[in-house]
Amino acid sequence: MSGSLAKGECSESRERVEHTGLTRHFTQSALKTLCVALGLFVSFTGCSKESKPVAEDPKVPPSSNTEVEAAAAPATPGATEPSGAAPSKTAEPASAGAAELRSKVSEDSFELKVESSGTYKVGTAGQVQIVLDAKSPFKVNQEYPYSFSLKETAGLKYASMKVTQDAVKLELKRATMTVPFTPSEAGSRTISGTFKFSVCTEEQCLIKKEELALAVTVE
Repeated sequence: MSGSLAKGECSESRERVEHTGLTRHFTQSALKTLCVALGLFVSFTGCSKESKPVAEDPKVPPSSNTEVEAAAAPATPGATEPSGAAPSKTAEPASAGAAELRSKVSEDSFELKVESSGTYKVGTAGQVQIVLDAKSPFKVNQEYPYSFSLKETAGLKYASMKVTQDAVKLELKRATMTVPFTPSEAGSRTISGTFKFSVCTEEQCLIKKEELALAVTVE
């Protein structure tokens, strides 16, 4: 009898232990499952937070970039000035005529100069001479209509504003033109104009024109 009780108690103890073991097993499994679920939840939550990028400054559209660069770019020399602004003053190149005014011109085929003749006084007729010298193998063109077209000058009076062939003395290699004038005012005056002439070789003739100017002092 006592042996049966002992066996029953052992059996109950074994069942209780086995039940307790099963309970622990299921409890541990549930805890593991819960930990895994929590871990997944935490990981998902963390990934969701990390997946959100930090807000960046919006990119300026291409058109805005162009406007900003255009506004920031320094003004170029050819840029149009705003209306109402005073236009910038730039030095204008001297005109070709003004740049060519001189009393002597020399080239391979000729030498040309304008010279004064004596002194000049108010009311007294005077003159200057234009001398053309041909350089070999060139010679003075004996048939060309030489002329000197004068420019008006304050304080000087001319019998004619164009001196022609009649005032020219022709030689084989030299032509001399006399330009008459009468001073009306004292001081420094400039005689200027365009001289047309020609020099030739046996094969060709050159037709030329040069701007000449000479300053004279009137007493």
